[in-house]
Amino acid sequence: MSERAMLRCGVALVAVAVLGLLGYFWAVGLDEADQLASVIGCVVGVVGLALAAWGSFRGGRPEPQPTAGDPGSPVRQDVRADRDAYVAGRDMTVERPAQE
Repeated sequence: MSERAMLRCGVALVAVAVLGLLGYFWAVGLDEADQLASVIGCVVGVVGLALAAWGSFRGGRPEPQPTAGDPGSPVRQDVRADRDAYVAGRDMTVERPAQE
């Protein structure tokens, strides 16, 4: 399933849940709806806090090893300039050529 289709399904699911809760709250009255909304809000807050802590402590994913042809594969570039040359990159080894 594409990301766009998953997003639409998620939005539709949330919309149905919100409409269902609104209908339920209207049917039971404001006092009971207020109490239930407080409990639901507390549960959602605790679950969100637990998920945030789990995401922080799980350590992340390991970096995939580069394969031939990957953008992460080693690349050699020769730069010649009359003045300063600026190159942006990550994990670079810079060697100065011998003076001619």
